[in-house]
Amino acid sequence: HKNKLQAYGEYARKMAATIKLYRDLPKHVYMSCKETTVFDDNNFPHYGLMFHGKKLAPNVPGDFDIVATIRVFADPENEGALIRKIQTVKDPNYGVLKDRSGALGPFIDPNFKTMFAAIRAKFPNLS
Repeated sequence: HKNKLQAYGEYARKMAATIKLYRDLPKHVYMSCKETTVFDDNNFPHYGLMFHGKKLAPNVPGDFDIVATIRVFADPENEGALIRKIQTVKDPNYGVLKDRSGALGPFIDPNFKTMFAAIRAKFPNLS
């Protein structure tokens, strides 16, 4: 490539196409991604998806029905213990989270079987 900018552009196009190929499989698809600190237009830091370049990360969440993060919290019932929850709603630190299905709560147990059961209960004709 002539320059880094062209290389990042080609990378973004190839990755976007690959992500869509997997997303469009006739199966339920789970994808994971590392997160990183990103800065919005007002230079406010929050967490976002980690990809090379600047064009891919803001566009990927639009390709999926559920975008979530796993959080670790102090367990209010057991001093010193930690609990993990999957967060599906935006907050000031996580601006890209969403649950288009509306079947999951804002904080849910990290259990795919339970998550899928909740989605199937709301959409019984889902294959």
